[in-house]
Amino acid sequence: MKHTLRAFSVGLITTGLILLAVFYLFGYGNESTAEDTTEELIEKIEEKGLRVISEEDYISFTLGNKEKNDDETDVAESDEEDAKESKEEKEKANDDKADGDKAAKEDKEKDKNKEKAADDKKKEKQKDEKPKKKDKNSPVVITVEPGMATSYISDILEEEGLIDDAASFNKYLIDNDYSLRVQMGKHELERGLSEYEIAERLTSN
Repeated sequence: MKHTLRAFSVGLITTGLILLAVFYLFGYGNESTAEDTTEELIEKIEEKGLRVISEEDYISFTLGNKEKNDDETDVAESDEEDAKESKEEKEKANDDKADGDKAAKEDKEKDKNKEKAADDKKKEKQKDEKPKKKDKNSPVVITVEPGMATSYISDILEEEGLIDDAASFNKYLIDNDYSLRVQMGKHELERGLSEYEIAERLTSN
């Protein structure tokens, strides 16, 4: 019986020593192995182009990105406002240009109407100032002034209906030497006279 108890006690002691040895050997070893494993993992991650950061660095990085995003948002909003203002200014400039073109067109139309009115008024005045043709059977008085060319006299005779063609009558005066003998003053001519009769009247006193 004592032998058995002694053997049992020796077994317990031996088992305790073994467990203690295992604890010291494998317990500390596992902690070292865990540390080595973490460092190895970090190295492998960095080899793949990734980066391991601490929680503090992560928070700082996150805040920095947030501020950057806020700045980019502000810049985008500012650019959008500038673009909007530029568009409004461009539209306003186009409207002003259109108004200017319209005003210029209206001014041009007004000037054109004024010129037309002035021309019409001038024509009416000239029409009123133009001597009215006398009765078909009444004589016509032609006034020859100093220095008046025979071509101009021929035009007057044509306007008064005394001759049919001023150029032809003027040629007749030149060819028959009447052009240098036309007398100044008033000449009374009846309608229906021939070129010869008119030329004789113009060259006689």
